[in-house]
Amino acid sequence: MGSRRKLISLPGETDLARRQEDAINALSYGDDNYENYLDNLDPAKRTRIENSLLRRKHGMHTVAPISCAGPTKCPFFNSCPIPERDESGRPLPGNDEDYPLYRPCVFEMTFLQQKTVDYLLHLQVDPSNPIEMAIVNELAVIDLYKQRAMLVLANGDNDGDGRNFLKQDLEEIQGEHGVILKKTTQLHPVIALMNTQESRRIKLLESLMETRKAKHDVASKLGDTSNGSTLKTELEMIRKLLEKGAKETIVLDSKEKVREAIPIDDD
Repeated sequence: MGSRRKLISLPGETDLARRQEDAINALSYGDDNYENYLDNLDPAKRTRIENSLLRRKHGMHTVAPISCAGPTKCPFFNSCPIPERDESGRPLPGNDEDYPLYRPCVFEMTFLQQKTVDYLLHLQVDPSNPIEMAIVNELAVIDLYKQRAMLVLANGDNDGDGRNFLKQDLEEIQGEHGVILKKTTQLHPVIALMNTQESRRIKLLESLMETRKAKHDVASKLGDTSNGSTLKTELEMIRKLLEKGAKETIVLDSKEKVREAIPIDDD
């Protein structure tokens, strides 16, 4: 029998750097057909793909913002910064050429980029650290989703609900003399979404704090006082952000004991 190619290697057979190199090569050159496709791409298209990947690597998402639907279809057109306004403040749609149709919303993309930069600088994150950059990216996206949710509460949803934090539903009930419409009122689902996103934000900050705390402990053991002092300052920054996530509880219906939390955001 001929010799077989060894497909599986044990972790202890090579050092970490060699195993990492093998893994990167496997990811980079895993499919010859796909490599041929990339090699034959138009240079302009390939540059566009590479730039898109670079932005995502550094947390600059282009998929989180909604796509521009134009003045006639955008649900948040009243808050769009692009159109001119008449004397009463009403937006004037203008031409479709004035809008980045089918591309990321200008308002949301700018908001996301600014939040990413804010977290990057405030939390003293090294852009080459993929773990902390992933946390920064998620924090910025959470703020974006909360911003979008607040726009729903400000403008109302497709049914016009949400501006008073409530949503009304009509339910058909078969009565003795025919169908009866029953109206029910409940807290708008966007409120629950905001609360969920705030909980995610707190968990991400706690995860970042654990990472920094571990670094601080290592620095202290090694006697690196300068690095330990810097990490201590960074931990204080994260604690302040966590304290900012205080919540106010609202009792909706004491009979059903339904409670929802609305996060308080100073921004």
